[in-house]
Amino acid sequence: MRSRSLNALPIPVKRALGKLGEDIRTARVRRRIPTAIMADRAFISRATLIKVEKGDPG
Repeated sequence: MRSRSLNALPIPVKRALGKLGEDIRTARVRRRIPTAIMADRAFISRATLIKVEKGDPG
């Protein structure tokens, strides 16, 4: 059986991920927290934080 690709996510899920990422970025920017510090606080890489803020499901 084939696994579903990440591109096959339902549209509402894609929208929700995009909104979540946008909200995270907005909160970070309002608090004037640089991406490097935010990533460090979340125990993730800066590249991963950028993907999260873009709503990337991968």
